[in-house]
Amino acid sequence: MKIKSYRYNLDMYYFKFTGGYLIMGTAGESGLTINDMGEKDGKVVSQRALVTHPRANTPSAGVENWYPKPTDGPALIDFSGYYSIATKKYPNAFISIEGEDLVDPELSPVSLSRVLISVSLNKKTVKSWYYDTASQMTFNGAVLTMPKQRIMLRFQREDNPRTGGLFHMMGKIKDRKVQGSSPFNAVPLSVFAGSMSDTAGQHMLVITKNGDVSLDGQVIPNYQYVPTMYILAGPLPGSTVVPQEVTLLSLGYTGTNGTTAIVTTDYGTPQAKTFTVYAIP
Repeated sequence: MKIKSYRYNLDMYYFKFTGGYLIMGTAGESGLTINDMGEKDGKVVSQRALVTHPRANTPSAGVENWYPKPTDGPALIDFSGYYSIATKKYPNAFISIEGEDLVDPELSPVSLSRVLISVSLNKKTVKSWYYDTASQMTFNGAVLTMPKQRIMLRFQREDNPRTGGLFHMMGKIKDRKVQGSSPFNAVPLSVFAGSMSDTAGQHMLVITKNGDVSLDGQVIPNYQYVPTMYILAGPLPGSTVVPQEVTLLSLGYTGTNGTTAIVTTDYGTPQAKTFTVYAIP
């Protein structure tokens, strides 16, 4: 289907057109991603996810590498983004730094973070690792060093109007020099604090400054939040606090409506429902 006209919301990476809408962004080891939602009579009737590398796998080792976020300088999660290192032969080559925040009172009284580092130098393969100090990875606020993988990358904040990049990356992967920029910017969940409701007044989402989240009066007891995509998912699988299906929030802003969230309840099940809530419905 050829899309002849559309609206694009820069804050939410969101395309709206007749018959549906697209939420675009990054997906760690899978590269770039699109959530394609079909619409009928104002309701979402179908969803599918499209990615650059559909067969890329998240590493099984290192999934437990959650760390308290440092308070004495920039952390690797602050440089989260999709850095294109495209060449003429491999236009989809990239380096991804994908940070996640974990809020789980049963596990830790403070918010934890982890970072997935993914590298694709060609159009077929992707290699990924979780940041892990036990395997001699280091980050000093500017330089990521991974001696076992022979990777060294330098990151710096650099607003470049010509490329649209907010961060610049350069370094080496084995013997190959790489450099690229990322237009993505990590945003803390506290930015979206407040209450949001739908136009019919049937749903209410509340986010507090200290990270508490509730939907229609039911607390989401624990969750993961991706700061570059403004996406929150919870409760986590296996949660014993309040048994409930996963809710997915895609957060952002919508003009005069203020803070906005596209909400999918019972995510990943046949009972899934999607609706939108606003600070000013």
